[in-house]
This record gives sequence, C-alpha cells and structure tokens, in this order.
Amino acid sequence: MKEFKKNIGKAFENVKDEIAYKVENLKDEAEDKLDELKDRRKAKELKDQAKEKAVELKTEAVDKAEELKEKAEKKAKEFLDRD
Repeated sequence: MKEFKKNIGKAFENVKDEIAYKVENLKDEAEDKLDELKDRRKAKELKDQAKEKAVELKTEAVDKAEELKEKAEKKAKEFLDRD
C-alpha cells in the first residue's frame, strides 16, 4: 500500500509537471502571437503614415510645380513683350 501511494504521488507530480510545461508553452505561443499582432498593427500604422506623407508631398510638389509654371509663363510673357 505504501508503494502504491508513493507511485500515485509520483504520477500526480508528473502530471502536474506536464501540465505546467504545456501551460508555459501555451503562454509563450500566446505571447508570440500577441507580438506578431502588435507588429502587424505597427506596420499598418507606418504604412498609413507613409501614404499620408506621400499624399502630402505629392500635393506640395504639384503646388510647387504650378507655382514654377506660372513664374515661367510670366517670365516668358515679359521676355516676349520686350521685343
């Protein structure tokens, strides 16, 4: 009977250790998934910011090009009017 109790105790310890091991693995997997989701969210935020900046820069470039075009047209008109 003593040996039986000893074996049952060992079995319970083994099961407890196995459960703790599996729980730790699941915890690690969950943390990895969470990190992956955070990385994806951050990447999406950066992509959105890049798109916004691209639109802003494009708008500035178009405005600047329009300004330069107007100046060039004015200079050309002045040059042609001098003759």
